[in-house]
Amino acid sequence: QEEYWRGAAQMEPHARLVYASVAAPDAAISAREIAPERERTVEDWLWHKLSAAHALLAASLPPPASAGGHPPAGGDGSQDALGSLQRLVYGSYGETYFNAGGGSPLLYAGVLLATQQFERAVAVLAAVPHLRQEAVHFGLALQHEGLLAVAQQKLADSSLLVGTSPSPSLALPPLVAQHVGEWASEGVDASRAAIGYLWLLRGPAAQRQELCIQLLLGCGKPEALLPRSGLSHIAEADYRELLRAVSSRLAGKGRASQAARLLYEAREHRQLSALLVAELSANIAAAARGTNPAAGGAAGGGAVLPASP
Repeated sequence: QEEYWRGAAQMEPHARLVYASVAAPDAAISAREIAPERERTVEDWLWHKLSAAHALLAASLPPPASAGGHPPAGGDGSQDALGSLQRLVYGSYGETYFNAGGGSPLLYAGVLLATQQFERAVAVLAAVPHLRQEAVHFGLALQHEGLLAVAQQKLADSSLLVGTSPSPSLALPPLVAQHVGEWASEGVDASRAAIGYLWLLRGPAAQRQELCIQLLLGCGKPEALLPRSGLSHIAEADYRELLRAVSSRLAGKGRASQAARLLYEAREHRQLSALLVAELSANIAAAARGTNPAAGGAAGGGAVLPASP
């Protein structure tokens, strides 16, 4: 690297190209200077910049000034090489250059991924309806590998990116919930698949459970929790807790019949007994006052007790 940086100004183009490929060039030198006769693409430019950033990051000391008297890009030191490239891609060029008119979202997302701006890349894909599923897959995979900064909620303006440049976080849970909510109501199998997506999210267990509850109640498919074998990827303790929480929420919404059916099929006898006692008590109290709990009378809105499961 030092040999190249010292002698680049006197080298003929082909020698410079060989040195640049083997040792990585001075980041301040453009790809056009290294290979002037070649028709360059975005990929050529990107790999030129990445190789320079890699060389600077690998250097034990900041490299000397280039032959032109200016320090390599990332003049704050070798550790800022990648940050300088990220700012160049997102700040100086940005979406208006790489995705002009919205015609090249994959190109822009690819450049962002290559420069380790994972949150921005997923947000770019999510903004395109037919690429939203790929955004969800990328986001879940990157989070699983610990490469994604995740925010639990969107901003008030519904933006998926939370925080300021250069390192925003991505509101991944709302993105996944929105995506699966678009097709979870298509059937019980679809609802189970949607729960599988939500269960891949890392983060607070209570939030993941709440997303599943909202999904099941929203799409009207709480029976997707049954049979147990359909959600075998969920640990037994977590499954039981989720089922009890859904049943409790159903009962609170006056849907005691569905809650009782879930508890009975899952053999949650203790909670089933408590539910039946509560519903029976509400009906007796309502009858004594001459009100109909199923119609939302003065008894507090209890539901009519279902037939014995």
